[in-house]
Amino acid sequence: MAASVADLRQALTARDGLIAELHRLLEEARRAGKRQSAPFSKGGPSEDPARPGRKKGKGHGRHGHRMAPANPDRVLDVAAPLLCPGCGGATELERIAEQWQTELPEPLPVTTLFKVHVRRCRSCARRVQGRHPEQTSDALGAAGSQVGPRAMAWGEWLHYGLGLSFAKASAVLGRLGINVTPGAICSSSASTGTDLVPTHNAIVAHLRSAPAVTMDETG
Repeated sequence: MAASVADLRQALTARDGLIAELHRLLEEARRAGKRQSAPFSKGGPSEDPARPGRKKGKGHGRHGHRMAPANPDRVLDVAAPLLCPGCGGATELERIAEQWQTELPEPLPVTTLFKVHVRRCRSCARRVQGRHPEQTSDALGAAGSQVGPRAMAWGEWLHYGLGLSFAKASAVLGRLGINVTPGAICSSSASTGTDLVPTHNAIVAHLRSAPAVTMDETG
């Protein structure tokens, strides 16, 4: 009888231990389910962790580097000293190495003066003037100093493409040597938007007449 009671107590103790272990595992599973945005746990630390950094030998991996341009715009010869700076002895040429450098050119605005011919009709006294293909406006006099379309397009791209304010876009153009006010960039943007109205209306009409329109939500 005593042996049976002892066996029963041992079985109860083992059962209680198993229940406690199952409770612990259940709580861990519940906590893991609430942390779906966290990275997956890799368990405890390893007793023999791998050394950090790249592997030696063939397992080192591929070295990334900037590819050399195909054709240089200019070539500069960089001569080495003929005498050793350490001991003063003569040096001899071993090889000529190549180094490539890509740089932006110095921004130099181009200012064009248009000599506009203004004429008067002898019959009806109508005033006529010339127009060059590179001109963006017929304005003369006080409004005769203007900024070209390419520079204004840069200002609009800085504002709408990169999110800069008109003031900051004006500051960037000023650093490039083109003095233009924020208001001028804003007015140019408004006129550009007006010019694109027919294109916008054509796109809307095409979409309305299309048999099916599918939204692209991959981005």
